[in-house]
Amino acid sequence: MTGASLIRQIFRRRRGPMLAAAGCWALHQTCEAMVPVAIGLIIDHAVRTGDWTAMLVSLLGLFVLFAVLTMAYRSGAWLVRRAELLEAHDLRASAVSRVLSPGGIRTDRQSGDLLSITTTDADLTSGMIMVVPRMAGVAFGLVVSIATLLTIEWRLGLVIMIGVPLVALGLNALSPRIAHRTATQQREIGAAAALAADLLSGLRALRGFGGERVATGRYRQSSQRARQAAIGAARADATFQGVTALAGGLLLALVAAISGVFALRGEITVGELITIVGLGQFVAEPVNGLAFGVRMRARCAAGAERLAEILNAPLRVAGGDRILTPGPLVATGLAGAYVRDVSLVAAPDEIIGVVSDDLAVAGELGRQLAGTERPTAGQVTVADVALTEASSASRTSTLLSEPHRVELFGETLRSAITDGAADAAAVTDEEIGEVFRAAAAEQLLSEQGGLDRELDEGGSNLSGGQRQRAAFARALLADRPLLIMSDPTTAVDSVTEQQMATGLRRMRSGAGRTTVLVTASPPLLSLCDRVVFVRDGVDVRTGTHDQLLADDEFGAAYRAVVLR
Repeated sequence: MTGASLIRQIFRRRRGPMLAAAGCWALHQTCEAMVPVAIGLIIDHAVRTGDWTAMLVSLLGLFVLFAVLTMAYRSGAWLVRRAELLEAHDLRASAVSRVLSPGGIRTDRQSGDLLSITTTDADLTSGMIMVVPRMAGVAFGLVVSIATLLTIEWRLGLVIMIGVPLVALGLNALSPRIAHRTATQQREIGAAAALAADLLSGLRALRGFGGERVATGRYRQSSQRARQAAIGAARADATFQGVTALAGGLLLALVAAISGVFALRGEITVGELITIVGLGQFVAEPVNGLAFGVRMRARCAAGAERLAEILNAPLRVAGGDRILTPGPLVATGLAGAYVRDVSLVAAPDEIIGVVSDDLAVAGELGRQLAGTERPTAGQVTVADVALTEASSASRTSTLLSEPHRVELFGETLRSAITDGAADAAAVTDEEIGEVFRAAAAEQLLSEQGGLDRELDEGGSNLSGGQRQRAAFARALLADRPLLIMSDPTTAVDSVTEQQMATGLRRMRSGAGRTTVLVTASPPLLSLCDRVVFVRDGVDVRTGTHDQLLADDEFGAAYRAVVLR
C-alpha cells in the first residue's frame, strides 16, 4: 500500500458525502458567481430606470440568492466535516490496531514517532476528504464565471480561460516543495516525540546518575530541529500563498483594465462593467481555492505516505486460524539474529528455567518462545500447534508473555492489575490480595489509596521494584495455562526475590499450568523443575539448578552467569 492507494481507498469509502458536498459547494460557487451578475442587472434594469417594482423584485431575488448561497456552503461543510472526522477516527483505529497487533510490526520507528503518525498524520490524511469537493466546487464556479464572461464579452472570457490554467499549473509546480517540507516537519516532530517518550520512561534512571542536563540538551536539539522544519514548512506555505495572491491580483487587474477600456468605448454598459469587475474579483476566490487544494493535497499526501508505511508494515509474526489449546510447549531448533540452535520442552505442571550467558540471546529467545518474534529457523508449538499458525484470540487466551520491561496500563492500581484477567469485573479483592502476597507486594495495598491509588502514565509514580512486583501480580492473576516471564525480579532485593519465587511456585503449581522463566535469578532457578543452559546461542545442558552448578563441563560457565 502506498500513500496514493490509501487516499483512493478513502475516496471509495467516503464517496457519498464527498459527492454530495461537491454538489453543495458547486451550487454555492454558482450563487457566488451570480452575485455580481445580479447586481449588474439591478443597476441596468432597476436603478437606471427608477422602476420600484423591479427594485423590489431585485431585492427579493438577492435575498433568495444569498439564502441559497449560505445554506449550500453550510450543508457542504457539514457533510465534509462529518466524513472527515469519521475517516480520521477509522484511520487512527486501523493504525493503532496494526501497531498493537498480537504479532507486532517490523518497524524502526520508536513509540513516540508511531504515536505521532497514528494521530497527527491520520488527521492530516483525512483532510483529503475536504480538498476534492472544494476543488470541484471552485472549478465549477470558474466554469460558470467564464461562461458568463463569454456571454457578455468573449474576449474577457478568453483572458480568464487562458489565465486561470496558467496560474494553476504554476502553483502545482510548487506543490512538491510543500510536500517535502511537510514530510520533513512531520518526521522531525515524530523524532522529538519519540525522544521525549524515551526520556520520560527512563526519568528515574536519569535522575539517579544525574543525566538530566545531557538528556535535556538532547531533547532541546531535537526540538530545535522540529522547530526549524516547522518554520521551513510555514515559509514554503507562506510563499505559496503570496504567489497565489499575486497571481490572482494580476489577473484581476488585467480584467479590470480591459473592461474599463471597453466601457469607455461604449462596447459594454455600466451594469455589464460592474458585472465583469465583480466576476473578475470573484475569480480570485476560485483561484485561491485551487491553490488551497494544491497546497493541502501536498500536505495530505505527505501524511498519507507515513500512515501507509505503518498500515503496510509486515507483522513480526503472522497469525493463522488454528485454535491454540493448553499443552506442552516444544521449541525445536530455534535460530535468529543471536540464537543459534535452541530446543526445549516445557510440559504441563512444569516450571522451566532458561539461562543464557548473553543478554541479547536471552531477550531474543524469550520473544521467540512467546511468539512475538518469528525465528529464522525452527518453530515453537503448543499442543502440536505452531504459534505462527494459531489465531490471535486463542493465542491470547492460552499464552501470556510478561516481558522484562514493565508497562502498566490503567488509571488506578486495580485497573492496572486486572487488565490481563479474562473477566476484570469479576475479580475480587481477595483474589487480588492473594496474587499481591505471592508477588511480595502487600505494601502497595497498605499504602494510601490501596487498590484505588491513582497511577501516572505507565505507573511512573511507582518505584522500579513496585512496578515489577505489580506486573508479577498481574501475570499471576491472569492465570493463563502457559506463562513466559523474562527477568521478572531484577529490580527487587534478594529477600523479596525469594518471596516472589515461593509465591510463583504456589500460584503456578497444578491445574496443568506451564511456566517458562528466562532468567539468571538463583531463587527462581532453584524452584524450576528443569533448567536449560544456553551458551553462545546453543542449548548445551539441561538439568536442575543444583545439577548445573555442579556440572563438570559447563558448571563454571553456568556459575559465572547465575552466581552474584
